Amino acid sequence: MSQNQRKGVRRMSRLWWIGVSVGALLLSVVVYENCPDCQVAGCHVINPVRRHIPLPRESASPTEVVEAYLRAVVSRDKEAAKKLSSSNFFNSQESLYESPFCDWVDISEVQIKADSNVDEVGIIYVTVKAKLKARVGFSLATDDEGFSYWSYSVGKRSAADPWRILDYGMGV
Repeated sequence: MSQNQRKGVRRMSRLWWIGVSVGALLLSVVVYENCPDCQVAGCHVINPVRRHIPLPRESASPTEVVEAYLRAVVSRDKEAAKKLSSSNFFNSQESLYESPFCDWVDISEVQIKADSNVDEVGIIYVTVKAKLKARVGFSLATDDEGFSYWSYSVGKRSAADPWRILDYGMGV
């Protein structure tokens, strides 16, 4: 085999390996993007359900509902989170580009406080102060000590209904 033929074989071998590498990369992107368990770029592939959390009792206070919801989100327990939320709120959170179900990794030093005037029915606001660990690329403002602040509106229509998360907002 001549020297030119050997160079050609080496060049073809390199091109073959480049093609195989690009093909494997494209295949992994297709699998990642089309994960059926999560509407957001296949987060279930890299963040499966960690554990199922126990639901609070039906008579749980608004703060207990929010606390359980936060545990459900970090645990990737969508069924529990869905039961603690209105369907509109759950669907909106699940479909966000930066969905907490995909992006939140851990939450610590959680402080939850409800409006002082908790009635039997209606809507109250529950504020959360916590240190939130998220995947790279997730953006959430923090103070100098690393705490983030947000709030949930929690409501119920009758005294017999359980409290459910209706919406959220940033800041306090």
